[in-house]
Amino acid sequence: PVMAALTDNRFILLHAGYPFLHETIGLCQSYPHVVADLGWIWQIDPVASEQFVRQFVTACGPKQLLLFGGDTGFAETSFAYSLVARLGLASAVTRLLADGLIESADVTPLLDRLMTENARECFPLLDGAT
Repeated sequence: PVMAALTDNRFILLHAGYPFLHETIGLCQSYPHVVADLGWIWQIDPVASEQFVRQFVTACGPKQLLLFGGDTGFAETSFAYSLVARLGLASAVTRLLADGLIESADVTPLLDRLMTENARECFPLLDGAT
């Protein structure tokens, strides 16, 4: 009810609502102002994360998905977690291609959207810097 009532607000579901990933997809399908942020679920369940990306993209499209966020205070773990996320994303996109759910021409725009554009749209910088 809160999400339905506050449509001028953006709701970001941290860690994609893990372990309630299917519910997150349902919320994002119902409310365009709700965004799934994968955050650290790449670290706690990389298999579910990769599967979630495939399911989310096919069910909702890519515009409401933030691919990665580091919940760590250390540069080394942020780097390592980003590698896990990149490998998972590569696997998800490869499977989408193999299953015929996306075309090869869609890969670069999809990756751009997931890797940078969604975050820029969700968290615009005040000074306009990129």
